[in-house]
Amino acid sequence: MIKGCMKKGCLILYILFVIGCGQSNPPFEEDRRFAPRTDPIIVRIPTAEITKNRPEGPIDSTFPQLVERGGVMYRPENLSPQFQAQLSNLIQEYFGTPAHPLIHLSPSSHESANGTNETNGTGLSENDRLQLQQLEHSLTNQLMHNPEQCQEGGRLYRRHCLQCHGMEGDGRGPTGSWIFPHPRDFRSGFFKYVSSQNHPGRPLINDLQRTLKRGIPGTSMPSFALLDDHSRDAIISFVIYLSIRGEVERAVMLNYLQEEDSENTELSANEIERTLKKIVLRWLEVQDHGALKVPDPLLENQVNENGSGPGINSSSNENSAKSEIKFANEIERGYRLFMSAGSCSQCHTNFGRDALYRFDAWGSLVKPLDLTQKERHGGDFAADIYYRLKNGIFPSQMPSLTNFSDADIIDLVRFVQAIPYPRQLPPNIRTSIYPDLKLEK
Repeated sequence: MIKGCMKKGCLILYILFVIGCGQSNPPFEEDRRFAPRTDPIIVRIPTAEITKNRPEGPIDSTFPQLVERGGVMYRPENLSPQFQAQLSNLIQEYFGTPAHPLIHLSPSSHESANGTNETNGTGLSENDRLQLQQLEHSLTNQLMHNPEQCQEGGRLYRRHCLQCHGMEGDGRGPTGSWIFPHPRDFRSGFFKYVSSQNHPGRPLINDLQRTLKRGIPGTSMPSFALLDDHSRDAIISFVIYLSIRGEVERAVMLNYLQEEDSENTELSANEIERTLKKIVLRWLEVQDHGALKVPDPLLENQVNENGSGPGINSSSNENSAKSEIKFANEIERGYRLFMSAGSCSQCHTNFGRDALYRFDAWGSLVKPLDLTQKERHGGDFAADIYYRLKNGIFPSQMPSLTNFSDADIIDLVRFVQAIPYPRQLPPNIRTSIYPDLKLEK
């Protein structure tokens, strides 16, 4: 009874956390400003495995080890105070403040972005003016960026996300440093669980919507399914804003940090503007290309809600002997692919149970998933696993299976889905994965 009450209590606390106690979403203070970036910019990470032990402490505690093992990072503190002040002012000019978040694509577009057009007579050619208007239109419609939605997203972000992800979206909120895996740092423009084509780590809007609605099982990222679609989209609008803002700041800093003699270099608004437009176009290109096409067979059999495995028992059709034989054959082939030289088992040692930690793109230590566990960070559905295998997980060094056919990947998906469910594994494979397991009849 006590355990049941505790579960109910946790559920009530979670509901209050997500939907609040009737309180409004307070806006940011008018005089509040984003802090300039001070943490290192990582440009190369070691590819070797590091340790079997789970790392402890904040993300920065592993940085000395990253450098010792051949990683490369640049420190913003090495920029001149004059440059840092210039950059801070320009970033605020182009991106506004927490209370008024707005991407200004050009100094001459400040009013245009708010609904009136003052680009005529500012030195822009007619062609440039039309291109700017088109880019503003795409930013609003494809990336959900408009003043009202982004402001509302900022208020919701402050209430639900800031504690972990930080004011600047750096993953270093008050609780973020002590959570493992560490909260996402949005400022690189990379995300882990994406379905986009030919753009490693770049998300579609649908990817962000899916993550926010489902959460990330096995981590501290909760589901926000209790928020309505409008509120979740507002948060996504603000997250994209933070990501673009952080990526521009990072790119400009890095450009000057990599120069041998940048002490007396002046930063121009034109450089901010060029970098901003280039990054916005990258985001738009991803949306234009859309999602990978999932093979039809993987859309038919999804993971059952009751936890019985990857869909064998979901219909009378799938219960037929013919369907079971086909499924077993797919698992057999997937197992052989998984175990083949240079394939998945090289990193997912002992099916992930003995996998070693390695650095990811943000400088934190992560390890390949233990596939015998039912919780999958990127989702349990066949389509989710297909995206992970086909695309890889770029920030975590999981490679894409570009040399595998869709038929091969379908077999791998079936095997990966079945691993946590010993009863669904053919006997020889079950013995390989669970040598000491004795199933009750």
